[in-house]
Amino acid sequence: MSLTTAFNPDAMGAGGSNIGYLREVKKDGTDLTTPDTNHRIPIIKESELGDETTVIKPRSEDGKLYNQLEDQRDVTFKLVLQQSDKATYDMFKEMRGKYYRLYKQTGKRNGKTQEWLYGICKLTPKLNAKWVPGTVTEIPCEVTVLANETQISIANSALPTEKVTATDPVLIPAGEYYVLLET
Repeated sequence: MSLTTAFNPDAMGAGGSNIGYLREVKKDGTDLTTPDTNHRIPIIKESELGDETTVIKPRSEDGKLYNQLEDQRDVTFKLVLQQSDKATYDMFKEMRGKYYRLYKQTGKRNGKTQEWLYGICKLTPKLNAKWVPGTVTEIPCEVTVLANETQISIANSALPTEKVTATDPVLIPAGEYYVLLET
C-alpha cells in the first residue's frame, strides 16, 4: 500500500454523530442462522477507538537498536453513555458472552460521512455507573474488537437504516478488525 496523504483543512471535523448500532453475530463475524436486527446504542456522550500494537525493541549487547518488532495488537472501542434507564442497564447483562458487530457514524469530514464497522466485538463484562446530584448519569463501557480470521462480508441491507454508504457488500478484510467508509 502506498501512503497517500495531503494537507486538507476540510478533513478536520468536530464531534461525533450519536449514531451507533450493535448486531449479534457468530464468533466468526457472520450473521446468526436467524439474523439479528440492528439495536440502537443508547445516547452516546463520547466514543473512542484504541488500536495499539505493542512492540519489542531488540538491542545488541552494546545497546544499539537495529529493529522494532510488532507484537500483540489490541483494538478497543470505548463509549460513554448518557442514558441510564432499565433497558440500558439490561443491555449490559444481555450482551455478556455474546459476539456483536458494531456500526458507528462519527460525523462528517471533508463533506463526507464517516462510517466505521467493527466485525467481531465482545463487551468487557463490567458496569460502572455513578449517580451525582445535579448531573447526568454517565455509564462508561468498552468493547474489545476481535481479530477476524477470514474476510467478513456485510450486505448493505444488514446495515442500520441511518447508513449512508451504498457499498454492497461492505468487506472487512481478514485480520483487519474494522473498516472505515467515507460517503
